[in-house]
Amino acid sequence: MSGKDLTSVNAGSSRSTERGRAAPKVVHVIDNLEPGGAQHILIALTQGDPEAAVCVLHAKEEEAELHRQFRSVDVVARRKSALAKILFGLARRILRHRSRAFVNAHLEASTVFLCLLRRLIDFRLVVTVHATQRQWPRWFRAVFRRIIFIADHVIVESHGSYDETRALGIADERLTLIPIGTMRSARECNEVTADIRLELGIPPGIPIFLNIARMVAGKGQIHLVHAMAKVPDAVAVIVGYGPEEENLRAEATRLGVQERVRFTGRRTDLNNFYAAARAFVMPCLDESMGVVIYDALTFQLPVVAYASGSIGEIVTDGENGFLLPRDPDALATALLRVLGNETSFKFQPPEAYSAATMVERHKTLYGLLAGKWFGAAAGRHHA
Repeated sequence: MSGKDLTSVNAGSSRSTERGRAAPKVVHVIDNLEPGGAQHILIALTQGDPEAAVCVLHAKEEEAELHRQFRSVDVVARRKSALAKILFGLARRILRHRSRAFVNAHLEASTVFLCLLRRLIDFRLVVTVHATQRQWPRWFRAVFRRIIFIADHVIVESHGSYDETRALGIADERLTLIPIGTMRSARECNEVTADIRLELGIPPGIPIFLNIARMVAGKGQIHLVHAMAKVPDAVAVIVGYGPEEENLRAEATRLGVQERVRFTGRRTDLNNFYAAARAFVMPCLDESMGVVIYDALTFQLPVVAYASGSIGEIVTDGENGFLLPRDPDALATALLRVLGNETSFKFQPPEAYSAATMVERHKTLYGLLAGKWFGAAAGRHHA
């Protein structure tokens, strides 16, 4: 796809509306393609709709490997600081294709830029909210409350986010809740391509507590490190990267658990880790709803998590995991309960956590919006 053409994903498509015009496409605009929940959702949405387009505000040439999971990607700028280029690049693309595309914004910068442009240009804008307001940067929290009314429609991923957004004054008819899901399937539970225990030097029979998240303070991995000081004969494996890693390693050494807290860095072979784990640990201080929770439940791993954000919407205490107060001692106690097999966990069928359901709900919504904005035939195209 041309860097200037957001909608020509399938040049051979002959579908059209009753007015003889090309059926409108969905253009997903996102800040970046670094690994994360929003990016995971975008992968699922674009795989489910091969005619959808992806526009990224900024990405360096060396980050090209991050694009491989998308059919095509339109990068507006190579530097995050190129604000003028990003703004004018978005405006040019919108003006060229606004009659046959509507835009879905993901993440902070995309939301702000597109809401500002919506004031100046007549195009249709959907904003997806990927986190609770407490998780946002302070500047975005203040700006969002003033600009979100500019969007034509808002999608949220949890009941908590729905209530927060509705409380701002967004009308129900402009607000839709679509829970997220995992692209991992039940069959992947047996698709092990590497022996993680052998790689990390963890003997057979030693239980593994798995955490997958960026290493930032809000993810709470420091609580897991502290808990491991009270959970002998087990190993915590933390998969991810971020500015907290040095602090986490230092604290593990200070507590004398450096051999039982392993750091793997960024990994893409996550199936191997889920398959080797005894439980998934999510001690986030505030989490809207991480995709990794759905991944873990698909592998029938109990989830031990703090009762923060919207985690309680899918993790039921004592049924498919434990929901805890934000306390390392409570976390250690729960991990010991897992090791002691004190609870017989029950899990829903993998389909209950599937991204396929999320994609179908998006398609239905997009169809309704396309019919409303572009005519009945456009709505049938997206349904």
